[in-house]
Amino acid sequence: MSLSFLRHPKNFRSAISLGVVAMTLAIFLAGLIGTTVDPNIIIHLEPSKDYLEATIRVSVDCYVEVTRFAIVEAVTDVIDKSNMTGWFYCKIKAPEDAFWNITDINASTILLNDKLHPNSVSFYIGSNDGIPSLLVAFDKASLIFLLQNSNSSESHIFTLRISGALKNGDSFAGSTQVKII
Repeated sequence: MSLSFLRHPKNFRSAISLGVVAMTLAIFLAGLIGTTVDPNIIIHLEPSKDYLEATIRVSVDCYVEVTRFAIVEAVTDVIDKSNMTGWFYCKIKAPEDAFWNITDINASTILLNDKLHPNSVSFYIGSNDGIPSLLVAFDKASLIFLLQNSNSSESHIFTLRISGALKNGDSFAGSTQVKII
C-alpha cells in the first residue's frame, strides 16, 4: 500500500505534520486488519508543476511460529571420545496431554543443534512405560566433532537441542545434556 502526499514547495516541511502522521497511522491500522484504503479518498489533489511529492509506503508482515515442547532423553548421557564408532541415540516423546503425538513428526526435518541430521529414525513403544517414542540415531563421530567445535564451557557438558517440524507445519523442540569424557 502506498500513499502520495502533494505539497507546495513552500509548505513541504509542514508535510510531516500531525495530520499526515494521523493519516499514515490510519492507513497502517487499516492494513493490519486487511482493509484497502484508496489514497484518493483522503487527498483530492491534482499534480501540478510547482508541487513536490512525498510517498509513504506501508508494508506489514506478521509471522507466528508455534513451537511444541518435546521431551528429549539421551539413551546414555556420557559419550566416550576414545570410541568414535557407532551411534548416539536419543528418544523423542510428546508430553502427556499434548495436542500432538509422536506420529505427527515429519522425520525428515529432525536436526540436532540445527546442524546434524539423524542417520535413522524409528518408532517404538517403550517396554517400561508404554509411551510411544521416536528413537533417533546420530553418527557419534559427527556429534563429537560438532560439539567440540561449538562454544561451550570447560566442563565438557553439552546441551543437545533436537528440533524439527510436525506434519501440520508447527515446530517442535526439546533438549537434553550429555557429558563428553
